[in-house]
Amino acid sequence: MGQPVPCDFIGFVKSQHDLLVDGEKLSSHDELMSNFFAQPDALANGKSAEELRKEGGEEAQGYYISLVVDMLCCCYFAPAIVYG
Repeated sequence: MGQPVPCDFIGFVKSQHDLLVDGEKLSSHDELMSNFFAQPDALANGKSAEELRKEGGEEAQGYYISLVVDMLCCCYFAPAIVYG
């Protein structure tokens, strides 16, 4: 494994092409925004192997999930993409 690299997350309030598939509860934009908020939290906090076992996760995942990176991570949240 190499050195941790800081990362930036960029999200937008309004989607350019929001897609809602019939029968789905969330639009594609809602799902993406859910990940937008979850990824920085996961990088900052991680999960212990014990927490993973309680949630029924696989033992092989424990090594990767229990690593707490605690690195600089910036989140940018803009109203919309504007061209021009």
